[in-house]
Amino acid sequence: MDVSINPLWWDSWENLTLTGYIRVRNNSIPAEVERKIIQVARDNKMASVFTPKLQPLLDMHLKSMELRYDAFNLNKSDVSIVYSLLVIAFLVLLVASINFINLSRARSSKKGKEISMRKVVDSNKRHLSIQFLGESILLTLIAMLIALALVEVFLPHLQPFLNKRLEFNIFKTPYILPFMLVMTIIIGILSEIYPALMISSFKPVKILKGGIQSGKKGTTSRRILVVSQFTVSIALILSVLIVISQIKYLESIDFGYKKDNILVVPAFDENITYQNDLFKEQIKSIPAVISATRVRQLPGATLPTAEVFFDHKNGDFGIMFAELFIDENFIETLDIDLLTGRNFSRDFPVDSSSSVLINETALKMSGWDDPLGKEIIHIPAEGTDNYLTVVGVIKDIHFGKATRKVEPMVIHFDPRSNFLLIRTNGTQVEKTKEDLEMIFKEIWEERNFRIFDFSEIFNNQFFNEISFANKIIVFASSAIFIACLGLFGLAVFITEQKTKEIGIWKVLGSSVRSVVFLLSKDFAKWVLLSNLIAWPLAYFAMNNWLQNFAYRTKINFWLFILSGMIALIISIITVSFQTIKAANADPVKSLKYE
Repeated sequence: MDVSINPLWWDSWENLTLTGYIRVRNNSIPAEVERKIIQVARDNKMASVFTPKLQPLLDMHLKSMELRYDAFNLNKSDVSIVYSLLVIAFLVLLVASINFINLSRARSSKKGKEISMRKVVDSNKRHLSIQFLGESILLTLIAMLIALALVEVFLPHLQPFLNKRLEFNIFKTPYILPFMLVMTIIIGILSEIYPALMISSFKPVKILKGGIQSGKKGTTSRRILVVSQFTVSIALILSVLIVISQIKYLESIDFGYKKDNILVVPAFDENITYQNDLFKEQIKSIPAVISATRVRQLPGATLPTAEVFFDHKNGDFGIMFAELFIDENFIETLDIDLLTGRNFSRDFPVDSSSSVLINETALKMSGWDDPLGKEIIHIPAEGTDNYLTVVGVIKDIHFGKATRKVEPMVIHFDPRSNFLLIRTNGTQVEKTKEDLEMIFKEIWEERNFRIFDFSEIFNNQFFNEISFANKIIVFASSAIFIACLGLFGLAVFITEQKTKEIGIWKVLGSSVRSVVFLLSKDFAKWVLLSNLIAWPLAYFAMNNWLQNFAYRTKINFWLFILSGMIALIISIITVSFQTIKAANADPVKSLKYE
């Protein structure tokens, strides 16, 4: 904005459009500096300010969730979400590593005769272990190189989804490559160390006679690994369902006003009353416009606060009230219930100086049976005692952050407020926006016209939650996909081991359906066991996450059942391809196996 066009905007102590940066001395105490800022506001007769909160510059990006001063400032990240995503990424990596261990064991079992021949020609246990570990590390190094290439290709396409500008350069951040190499080698060693020790310890005579058979210990360890995989996958599925449930719950709450079919035109200069009133009056000629109101704050913004006493000062400290500044059309435009008393009106000159509305919560705290005509003592930032008269009570509205409960609120009449909310009939939206811009340009030719949907601004309160849900969905899908790849590989391995057994079942009269059932039931049991482990873990984690919200959904039992059913169906579909193929095989060929 060109400041020369709006000099009053630049000089106004009411202007809170810009963020302030303050360099303080090293020995400064933040709380003392904050108190001095309030004193400066008082000395300059600032009518109402936000309670100042100093924050280290390095904390702005990840630790500003409680310091959002305006509804458009919604792109700050939450450090807890970053940590959550790191944990989830680790769990996905764990699922992939478990896959690698299981498939390495299956691959090693097929190399039994090769191993026995090498043992016969004097390859000792140590040499075989080194060979297996070397192959594993080589595979993980190749996977790392492929991963680096995929990151380079797909990172630009992921940025819109992540809503962040990301840069990946191993030369600018030299610690990345050593970290990845160390992690790759560790994964390679951990993935192969057990199969290497197991295979190298087998006796050549037994291997040459009957191949490598998975003993009880091997079968148990394989089951533990598969259960671990699906425990992670089911926990992620359940987490996704709970996050989505919470978002739907927040969107369904009665916030005390109707948000649909409202347009918002910001960047009004509150000191130029005539032009603002002229614009508000002229837009009534647009057919789709029903009403319009001016307001200083939008949903999701941090509301200013003031100290309030009922009737008289009955102590050193009053109650901190949220403050809202509106004009006489606010209640009509947002369809808010006026429970008792009257609305603001320009027919009452005292409304702009000494009349206020309060909300239901404030009324309950006052203890008044009849609040009309009662006085409150209002102490804003400048510290003077203002005696204000209550002229009406409105239904509780949630105009602050959705993560907080409704606070006691005092509503002031101030037609100079910053945003114009325009209720329309919902028809010809684009034509209405064009008409609004045309009238705007006739009054403020040099100023930029901006317009937003009120419901979009309202929903932006849940931006981080929606973004978090989308990211978990991607991670959960990745974990399930990786787990299914491993499950499919295990299904191939197990059906090959049971080739003769399947042939005998079929010779004895078992149908294809019964063979498929016998082969699939173990996988189904593993998944069901995973549910019992995943459910309490996911419940504990998500219940802690829900504590961040004043309004939170109940974690319904059907979400647990649904997450388990999703995992079970996916696993059955995954293994069914191989089990059906094995069940349909010719039993004669199966019995000739080996």
